[in-house]
Amino acid sequence: MIILARPVAYGGNAARYAMEKEDATVVKVNHMPDYLDATEIWYRMKHHCQLHQQDRTVGRKLERFMTTFVLSPSKEESENYTLDDWANLADEGLEALDSVGLLPKGFKEKVKTNFRNSMSVAALHRDSKSGTLHLHLDCCRVDNDGKTNDVHDVHIRAIRAAEIINARHGWEQPQEVREMRQQDIAEFCEYTLQKMDSFDIDRYPVAGLGRSDGRADSFYDTHRFVADRNARYGARHAAVLDMQVAGADTAQRYAHNGIARIFQLRLRFVQQLELSSFDISIGLHG
Repeated sequence: MIILARPVAYGGNAARYAMEKEDATVVKVNHMPDYLDATEIWYRMKHHCQLHQQDRTVGRKLERFMTTFVLSPSKEESENYTLDDWANLADEGLEALDSVGLLPKGFKEKVKTNFRNSMSVAALHRDSKSGTLHLHLDCCRVDNDGKTNDVHDVHIRAIRAAEIINARHGWEQPQEVREMRQQDIAEFCEYTLQKMDSFDIDRYPVAGLGRSDGRADSFYDTHRFVADRNARYGARHAAVLDMQVAGADTAQRYAHNGIARIFQLRLRFVQQLELSSFDISIGLHG
């Protein structure tokens, strides 16, 4: 099983998606009447957070009032699950999340959450293309005692909570599944390449074949793979074929080190010509 997590600012949309999605079934509501609809649940959480804003003595103003989780066991792990089983999984997920202590940057002591004592709603979804059922779990950021549930590194908290549950049930750990899938994909790609009559790397954009940052000129020239010619003036997503890069500059290419912006003041686009057989791009440092 895996658990995904993220804090959200517009919890009304998250609650409506969780509860009103086609074929969705609400399986558990905690610390609220179970007859409330998605909008009413969101307003309760939002107003509760706003009520306790004045009690916050550290940190910036609370802006995201909900944390949403997705609990997704495999088909085999959730086989023959009843709605009660899914409700129990929601409670187990909250318990596992609260048991994880994290030490965020700047903190001196490990921080735990109290989602079990917070308003929450869990809804079962059946809309996955793979047919795998999964649980959406929306939790209030402020517990019933007025204390804020910390969301620093909440994705790490979710990973560790999933590991706890998997170990408890004897389920596969996400890392084990990842390694198995990687091997399957690698073997399939190798088989596909062997069956091709010919292969030209300049015709196929394979992001997984990207090189490391060992050289400054390790760029992806994506327009070679995707378009017949550069986008207008080589701007935005088009790549510049020949250019010079200084330490603080960026360019119209995508590098592994995350440099992505264009139109930096020190790099000015002058002209790009399109000839019948090749492209010419000229750039100067101002």
